[in-house]
Amino acid sequence: MRRSASGPSLSGKQEEKWRFQAEILRAECNFLRMEREVALRKLDRHRGQMEAALKSAVETLVSVNAKHASLKPIIESLCLYVKLARA
Repeated sequence: MRRSASGPSLSGKQEEKWRFQAEILRAECNFLRMEREVALRKLDRHRGQMEAALKSAVETLVSVNAKHASLKPIIESLCLYVKLARA
């Protein structure tokens, strides 16, 4: 129970308001926690798709590299990016 500096405790109506606000905050917190979990699952799903796309792009560039040596720095940069993305 909350008490003011002058001593008397909160009236029943004031205490009910505080309890109601606390319940609303708990509900909002639970909702935000659920939203966060959904967002993290979505991020993981998209991360896998992005890794697959990058891997495919690197493989394509590696096969092209046999024909064009000037692409080597670009391919090395992409390979490094893919390694860093997985870390």
